[in-house]
Amino acid sequence: MTLLSSFKVVHYRGIDGLSLPRLTPANLVTGVNGVGKTALLEAMWLFYGRYNQTLLWNRHVHRYNQPVLDPVARLSGDLLELHGVENGSSHQLRYVFEKAADNAHVATPGDAAERKFSQLPVVGHITTCIDGELVEGNPPGGMQTPWGLITLQNPVSPTPRPSCVIEGTDLQFETWGEHLQRYSDIVREGRKEDLTNAINLLLPKVRGLEMLADDAGGTYLSAVIADGRQLPLHDLGGGVVRLSRLLLSFFASRNGMLLADEIENGIHHSVSREIWTRARQWMDQWNVQLVATTHSAECIDAAMTAYEDAPEDLSIHKLFVNEKTGKVQAATFSGESLEGARNLNLEVR
Repeated sequence: MTLLSSFKVVHYRGIDGLSLPRLTPANLVTGVNGVGKTALLEAMWLFYGRYNQTLLWNRHVHRYNQPVLDPVARLSGDLLELHGVENGSSHQLRYVFEKAADNAHVATPGDAAERKFSQLPVVGHITTCIDGELVEGNPPGGMQTPWGLITLQNPVSPTPRPSCVIEGTDLQFETWGEHLQRYSDIVREGRKEDLTNAINLLLPKVRGLEMLADDAGGTYLSAVIADGRQLPLHDLGGGVVRLSRLLLSFFASRNGMLLADEIENGIHHSVSREIWTRARQWMDQWNVQLVATTHSAECIDAAMTAYEDAPEDLSIHKLFVNEKTGKVQAATFSGESLEGARNLNLEVR
């Protein structure tokens, strides 16, 4: 399964002209801190979801929940541009934001001494260009945000596409609402037994997951353990939460892509080989392409071991800054060159 066979970041955050000419079913991205590994995953997510402009405001892209009026300027100056080859066809994505009006202050009713001023929202619109043509956007009419109305040119609902899931590095002991939603989707689709079987392989003491409500009416994931008791997932530790979230994300990515930032985060290195063995099984079984970042030499070694019989299906991409140009570049190891990556100093620590 290879949805993206190549990818180029023309303009996104601090990356200009980064090219990955060979993407395989499994991909690991490494490099020193700040080189752009997380930004690369975000760019892939935006590119894959290019018919859904609301992704520009998503927390996975901006990395915090504060409102942003002009996401294009925040992420990439005046232009955000990405290229890729998807299912054998070349595609390009360009976003441009144009502000239609500045914030205006208006007086509220009342006596002059008591009169207060409030700020009207800024109004603007985003233009999207896909494959050289202006395209229709989503949602119809625009997106009303807490800080203003963003109109999206030529609105129309996009064609449904396979899932592309991005899994961040946040090591919350609770599960995010999106993970609860993924679990609910699995249950509704009648795939809970498949999920349970996968959990048993990786976490033998966990017999399954259930979604329960607490006294305040909130929902949480509960683990059914070997003796039949149900415990909140976080009671079993951060590593179990992380593994469960990764598994839910793998399952939610069926027939699509999983983008996992620091895939080893929160997981003990001693289980790296088991995780990669299972991950390869899930990717084959559920038709998932994986792109993951890592700071772990053990993770890289475990992935190479898992793909010893099929080195052409794994690529390791080392990002680095070219000293002459100051731009981020990538060195890719795959197929016949993959074994050589085991002996290189990949500067992952």
